[in-house]
Amino acid sequence: MSIKKELLSRMSLEDLKKLAGKKGISFSLNDRQKEYYAEWPEKDRIVDLMNDINDLSVREIEDHLKAIRK
Repeated sequence: MSIKKELLSRMSLEDLKKLAGKKGISFSLNDRQKEYYAEWPEKDRIVDLMNDINDLSVREIEDHLKAIRK
């Protein structure tokens, strides 16, 4: 598992959605992705999708984790 994915996995579903909103990330899936992710829990799907976003850095994820733990 990548560091990025590990950090994203530590967040709750709500926190993942907040980070996605802050970064302007949307989760529009094409038909193939809908089929692939059909049986995945929502949190796991979002973690997997966000892991592939190059515009989201490990540093930003770490900062978000620090902010939500205060």
